[in-house]
Amino acid sequence: METKEYVEYLLKNYNRIKKDIEYLKFELEHLQNITEDETIETLCFKQPEGEKVNTGGISDKTGRIALIFRQYMQRMNDGARMEIMKEIRAAEFEIMRLEHCVDRLDRKVRDVIKDLYFNEMTWSKVCDKYVISERTLNRYRKIAVDELVTVFDGKRDVV
Repeated sequence: METKEYVEYLLKNYNRIKKDIEYLKFELEHLQNITEDETIETLCFKQPEGEKVNTGGISDKTGRIALIFRQYMQRMNDGARMEIMKEIRAAEFEIMRLEHCVDRLDRKVRDVIKDLYFNEMTWSKVCDKYVISERTLNRYRKIAVDELVTVFDGKRDVV
């Protein structure tokens, strides 16, 4: 994705990304692990279909498999948590970066961009609020996107 497309994507999806971050935090907080006991119990006492198996005790082989599976499930649960945390950090970084860069824009351009994208106002409402034409609003939007692309490309540190 080109930098300009990415900046426009971040602006247009700003509120959805923030909601996604909140959902991921909720999911992380309420993530249900497969417990070790459930895994071991399932492996040790499950009877294969169509076969006669002595279920009077746990074989040594089955116990070893269960312990290996316990370790594997713990890694899976930890991996799921790490993946969610990684997604949260990446999304939060991009949103903070966007907000930081927008805050550094010229006051008029910044206010228009915040209302248009962050506050999800319609073009006509933004034009009425700032007493500007749609052409001027489009020019402000283009200026903002161009300056944000410059920063995101690393050609300039801060707008």
